Formats: sequence, C-alpha cells, structure tokens
Amino acid sequence: MTALVSEIISLFKNKLNKKISFTVGIDKELTLPIDLDDQKLKYILTGLLFVSSTLTTQGEITIQISAAAGNMIRFFITDTGRPIK
Repeated sequence: MTALVSEIISLFKNKLNKKISFTVGIDKELTLPIDLDDQKLKYILTGLLFVSSTLTTQGEITIQISAAAGNMIRFFITDTGRPIK
C-alpha cells in the first residue's frame, strides 16, 4: 500500500503549484502489508486528491492514513483550499 500511495503522491507533486506543500502521515498502529484492491484505492485517492489540488492554489494538502475499527483503513485528506459549496 505504501508504494501505491507514494506513486499517487508523486503524480500530484509533479503537477502541484510550488506554493503548495504535500504531507503524508501513516499511523504507526497500521500494520503493513495490507491486502486491498490497488485499482480501487488508486481511483478513489486520485479523485479526492484531484479535488483538493484543484481547490488549493497555495497552502497545504495533507493525507493521513490510519487504522479504523473492524479491519478498516481511514484516509483523511485535508487542504487549505476554498471550501466546496
């Protein structure tokens, strides 16, 4: 999973404005490797990060990955861009 997330982040870092910093945090409680559908995860994260990068012209985009209840993974994306109305 970390390789996939790194690949997605690399795509966005190359396209982002230099005024935007990109931060990734992976919870130490999350045990790797994780069995998941790489294509679905890539599709979802790419979509979410695309929206964040479109609305953020300066500031920061952060993605936090953590363990959640019931063998789930939580992806939490925040940005300093304008809000969606």
